Amino acid sequence: TGSQIWVMDHCTNVMIDYCSDCTIVIGPCHTSVFARNCTNCRLFIVCQQFRSRDLKDCDVLLYSSTEPVIETSKGTRIGSDRH
Repeated sequence: TGSQIWVMDHCTNVMIDYCSDCTIVIGPCHTSVFARNCTNCRLFIVCQQFRSRDLKDCDVLLYSSTEPVIETSKGTRIGSDRH
């Protein structure tokens, strides 16, 4: 709760579970990032695939080579960081 997490090294898979009021920066992730059960978080993610479930009031800035998979989330805003 209330943390800032920065993973700025090459990684394979990342799972983000049960975070609240956090800022999380992930990238680059060679495969997938999966975020579940997070509330009021700010996610900045560079990955091949982004999947989410049960996010509430989160902001996601995403650069992904595939379309995101978003399940049962409320009040979540997702923006693209493609240039």
